[in-house]
Amino acid sequence: MEKENLLEYVAPCGLLCYACISFKDGPCSQGARDVYTYTDGWDEFYSANLPKRKRKKYQKESNAYRNTLQFLGGASCPGCRNHPPSNKGGWGCREGCAIQACVKERGVDFCAQCDAFPCDKLDQHCADSNRRIQEIGLEAYFEEKKQTSIYARWKKKAE
Repeated sequence: MEKENLLEYVAPCGLLCYACISFKDGPCSQGARDVYTYTDGWDEFYSANLPKRKRKKYQKESNAYRNTLQFLGGASCPGCRNHPPSNKGGWGCREGCAIQACVKERGVDFCAQCDAFPCDKLDQHCADSNRRIQEIGLEAYFEEKKQTSIYARWKKKAE
């Protein structure tokens, strides 16, 4: 994959915009749009074929499912590198994140390319991600992480 494309998918901090549910061109939003197309006509089919006692519950669950698919399919984030500056002084998906502005100012693509790496702007996960990019390269890092949830590390903290 071309470096320019990879840079669209991997944020300077090492998070994968590609795997984010908010990324407009990612597998989550595209998958939701794809699945939604297969639900066309569900309500009519099941209204005609389910016993009356099951229809109301099914329609409620079906509507919630379809609404979720529409929500996910409507993702609009262009990714950290294309995200406009927020009014909170940062960029991208993490409120107040200054990493995107910092790498632009320093003329690097990733934190790991900076002479000040690692710095206090990065949490441990992002520092580790940048070290991994240094170790195996951007393309291998993307291939390694592209089918991994970017949210799993927060789940572990909450448990």
